[in-house]
Amino acid sequence: MRVATGLLLALYLIFMWYQALTVEVTAENGEILNAMAKIILFFQSIAFSFVFTMPRTAVVFLLISSLLALVTGLGVDSSHIAFAVIGLIFTLMSYAGHRELVRKKKAAGVAANQR
Repeated sequence: MRVATGLLLALYLIFMWYQALTVEVTAENGEILNAMAKIILFFQSIAFSFVFTMPRTAVVFLLISSLLALVTGLGVDSSHIAFAVIGLIFTLMSYAGHRELVRKKKAAGVAANQR
C-alpha cells in the first residue's frame, strides 16, 4: 500500500505543481488562490517524502494540507474543496500503509518469539 500511495501521490504532485507553476494569473484574487494552492501542495510534497518510510508522519502532513484546503475552500474559493477530498484520500491510503507496517512488525515479533 505504501508503494501504491507513493506512486499515485508522485503523479498527482507532478501534474499539480506543473499546473500551479504554469498558470497565468489575471486578477488579484487569482494570485491569492494560486498562493494558497502552492502552500497546500508544499505540505503534500513534504508528506510525499515520508510515505515510504514513515506513513504516520505523512498522515499528519496530509491532514494539515486537507484542513488548509478545506478552510480555503469554505472561505475563499469552493474549488479548493477538491484539494481537501484528494488529500483525505491520500491520508487514508497512508494510514493503510502505516497499518501494513504495524502488521509486519507484529508478525516479525511473533516469528522471532517462536524460535
